[in-house]
Amino acid sequence: MENYNQIFGRRVKLIRDKLGKSIEEIAKELNISISTLSRYENGKMLPQVNFAKDMMAIYKVNPIWLLTGDGDMFGSINEEVMSGTIIEIIDLLSTMGTDVQKEFLRNLKKERLIADLINERKDRFVC
Repeated sequence: MENYNQIFGRRVKLIRDKLGKSIEEIAKELNISISTLSRYENGKMLPQVNFAKDMMAIYKVNPIWLLTGDGDMFGSINEEVMSGTIIEIIDLLSTMGTDVQKEFLRNLKKERLIADLINERKDRFVC
């Protein structure tokens, strides 16, 4: 059974393939190393929040699809929908293992925009 890192990595690779870009091109455009992008794609490492934000901004990746696999791969959504999506993601994370939760939360807490949402729902996490 795939873990979340592997599922997310598969989505990243699908985006790259759909864009018809090499791993070197994407890494350069996202200002990350080729080895880091390779680790993301192979599910060896969960990306930083900024990576996901850059994928959404640069390539117009649908954040819902990137994080959950639902909807279309490309396209944007409005801020109200994004807030609801963040809450859904937090709820989803509450069902995952503590290692995944801790790594994800460490990255999210760096983002002031959603820190309040995390704190409001912290009782749902086991870590």
